[in-house]
Amino acid sequence: MKQSFYHYTSIDTLEKILNSKSLCFTNLDLVDDLDEVETSDIKKFGRFCYVSCWTKEETESIPMWKMYTPDMQGVRIKMNEFPFKKHIIHPGQFANNKQIETYINAIERDEKGLPYILNTYPQMLEVDYTEREELLYPKIKTENKNYKKETVFENGKSKEVITTNTTISYDTRYIGLFKRKCWEFQKEWRYKIILSPYTYKELANCKRPEDQMKLMQRLEDEKYKPTEERIFIELADDSISEMEILIGPRATDEQINRVINLAIQNGICVENIKKSELRIR
Repeated sequence: MKQSFYHYTSIDTLEKILNSKSLCFTNLDLVDDLDEVETSDIKKFGRFCYVSCWTKEETESIPMWKMYTPDMQGVRIKMNEFPFKKHIIHPGQFANNKQIETYINAIERDEKGLPYILNTYPQMLEVDYTEREELLYPKIKTENKNYKKETVFENGKSKEVITTNTTISYDTRYIGLFKRKCWEFQKEWRYKIILSPYTYKELANCKRPEDQMKLMQRLEDEKYKPTEERIFIELADDSISEMEILIGPRATDEQINRVINLAIQNGICVENIKKSELRIR
């Protein structure tokens, strides 16, 4: 059984969602919690993480209305879990030898020369609230040194030589997963994607491991900024038609009519539109 999630936003943003048939994922450098972009070892590593923020709480939240809708005159949209449009990558595309289902339009991004998204689908996570610094600011980078012993011959004599190969990995599992307990009222769930610091063409042109590592070093370059502050992930047609909309408690008649018209224009039943039950001055 599919779960439902709720998102508080403005009527203007609702219109953008319906017109573009997509959800906006925001760079962690731009979210309201300034801690989220930081890690313990790489400054502002979270700028490569993009999220779309939701909650599972069916009961209306006055703080959420106040924080995320203008004067409580916005909307709360309800959508089923994982509402995204499916795309197919065929054998031969992106050096794949088999067909891959993905919810990221990788072909369009490649044609536009946009950086490669590491996920094949947005990951849904429940935010964990904590005061543990090692979780709020996770360690991202790991260096592994591999030693190899070889016998070489020089001037007719053999000798043993030890060579060192260092590999670097970046663990993004805990980025965007933890927030301080003061944010616990949000009861937040979020979709998350990770942006690479290179395009697919740049990666394909790497002939040596060293070339690829140079691209990866952009992750640690404070001067390097991702080309996009926001990324838009397409929605499936049925997820839009099945959307439910709750109109804010202070919405005017004009705003209510605007929401109804937007819904009808996008195939959403009028029965799926309701007015908040909150009575608030």
